[in-house]
Amino acid sequence: MSAQSESPLPSLQFQPVTAERLSDLKHFSAEHGKFGYCSCMRWRMTSTEYRNSSKPERAEGLYARVRSGEAAGILAYHDGQPIGWCSIAPRSAYSALERYCALPPIDDEPIWAVVCFFVNSRYRRKGLTLQLLRAAVDYAASEGPA
Repeated sequence: MSAQSESPLPSLQFQPVTAERLSDLKHFSAEHGKFGYCSCMRWRMTSTEYRNSSKPERAEGLYARVRSGEAAGILAYHDGQPIGWCSIAPRSAYSALERYCALPPIDDEPIWAVVCFFVNSRYRRKGLTLQLLRAAVDYAASEGPA
């Protein structure tokens, strides 16, 4: 069956990662080792900070942001288990993105930015990334201007 003809997964839930859901993010990270390589900190740190940090330090950096109440991303859940991630936050939270000359801001309006998706391999090619993006946009809209 082609990716275009597969139907989206039923019974998915999407939740912003908050301090109350930090254990779900940690579980997702532990289950998906490649996610832990960066822990979506590449755009949140300077190049030097990133280069000089370890995988555990990057993971703790993401967890600390969540504990502080900072927007970090959303998780997709299937049958109560986290199966997908979208890193979304105000663009200003991504310090490296703010300095990246190839993607300059187009104006002075504060915006939200999506910098990463990670989907459990068993759930790929089922439309989950698009569903994550839609949920991320809804989340950003509910939070208001960046």
